[in-house]
Amino acid sequence: MSPVDALTMGPNRPTALRRLNQALIREGFEAFCAADGHCCLRHLVTKSVPALAAHPHRPFTAAEVHRCADLAAYLDGCSEDELLEEALLPLSAGLGFLGQLRTWGW
Repeated sequence: MSPVDALTMGPNRPTALRRLNQALIREGFEAFCAADGHCCLRHLVTKSVPALAAHPHRPFTAAEVHRCADLAAYLDGCSEDELLEEALLPLSAGLGFLGQLRTWGW
């Protein structure tokens, strides 16, 4: 379904898309052509479009570099108590460990 392979049917390749959907519907998905011309999948029940996870070894974006610098600056300047109160306790509570933390006197 790559636009590069569309030699005779045009960029949307309606016949190929119809045949692909005949197989995908049995699994609860449908294929469609996105605005950029690439073929994407959509779950029929949730209407969600699965996305690929970011590659862990890719270069950071400018926003990610900025967030890393902010985190490093915070960690360099915070005390142990601030780290526990502002980061680790909320994180632990969000993961469901709030009950255990209260029994330990936190």
